[in-house]
Amino acid sequence: MSSFSIKQRHLFIIAAVLLGSCLSGFINVWSLQRLSDLELVRSSYLKLEVKLLNLRRNEKDFLARKDTKYVAKFNDNYQKSVHILDLLHDTEALAGLAVDQEVSPMLSTYHKAFNDLAVQQQTIGLHSKDGLYGGLRASIHKVEGMIQGQPELLVDMLMLRRHEKDFMLRSNEKYLSKYNHTMDQLVGNLMSFL
Repeated sequence: MSSFSIKQRHLFIIAAVLLGSCLSGFINVWSLQRLSDLELVRSSYLKLEVKLLNLRRNEKDFLARKDTKYVAKFNDNYQKSVHILDLLHDTEALAGLAVDQEVSPMLSTYHKAFNDLAVQQQTIGLHSKDGLYGGLRASIHKVEGMIQGQPELLVDMLMLRRHEKDFMLRSNEKYLSKYNHTMDQLVGNLMSFL
């Protein structure tokens, strides 16, 4: 270095400082971009978490209120969750993070299971006047009208209704066996009147 002039030394130092500054600037820009990508991933996870909580709330609302509008809300939130999940996978890949592939199939399974449950509930009946439950009520009301004036049959029929309601409210199989026993008794009593 002693063979270089002061001017050359200064130019070398300036070039080294400029190169260091450019390198430092590049590292800062790269770090900020990486932080921005990571923040995008974090915010996407938070959005996904909110959507998953909304799915759970829609499910509980449907089960509690038996209203199909919650099925529509569930399906809408599912579509939004899938969209967020797709964006999240793309963002994670860009950020160089490991992409978790297990969430999508689990979310899809949850969606299918809920919609199957909703279809079954609609078949059973959303309220007392539709579905299988509504058909059961209509049939029992028809029988009720036919056995008016027959106190023995009316008692059996009322016990049948009691066991039906107990089963519907408590979902306990002991009421189903009581219902079947009372049904056999009612049929036997009907045969004796014929």
